[in-house]
Amino acid sequence: LTWSDNNGGKKYNYAVRTQSPTNHLSDDAMEVTLVKFNVVFKDLNGNVLKTDVVNFGGAATAPTLQNATDFVGWSKNIDYVTKDLEVTPRYKNSDFYVNFYNENGELVETKTTKFKGSVTGPEITKEGFNFIGWSENIDTVTYDMDVYPVFEEKICTVTFVDWDGTELLKIEVKYGRAGYYPEDPSRRSYLFTGWSADVSEVKDDLTV
Repeated sequence: LTWSDNNGGKKYNYAVRTQSPTNHLSDDAMEVTLVKFNVVFKDLNGNVLKTDVVNFGGAATAPTLQNATDFVGWSKNIDYVTKDLEVTPRYKNSDFYVNFYNENGELVETKTTKFKGSVTGPEITKEGFNFIGWSENIDTVTYDMDVYPVFEEKICTVTFVDWDGTELLKIEVKYGRAGYYPEDPSRRSYLFTGWSADVSEVKDDLTV
């Protein structure tokens, strides 16, 4: 495994050599580029305090602030970096911003809170899916966040019951899909003529 510095430390190229029945260690190496990101720390006047270069998913090292008695944190998450960031210090009375987006990446609403405060997201729906929460923890906000809805596919329960309420069959069906019927039930002195509901396109829980 070899490496070389490229573009002043912005990226690193790793040469990986593997051996198989069709190649040799003397063959050309495969290069894999690991992306690095710039985290620029600024004061409230826009002056650059420090620039840190961080691997994808790495943590940035913040500068030491002078006269920072009420300092509580930075405006962005610097513990898990996935893109270039510009961050500013936040203080005890600073506002923190939570931007709520829909599944298409469109901004729906922005809410503010204080350090470690909570916000409530807007109502978000998606046909055929259940909303299960947001992509970030909005109950304890410690930096500005862009959050997106998290959905899971809706599963409907269809319960078939006999004339006396006895359960004959219970099935789970994905939203909008077709279910299936159990064997036709029998009842003395009665002729079975069908079921009380169509299950060819199930969109809700049903009792049939």
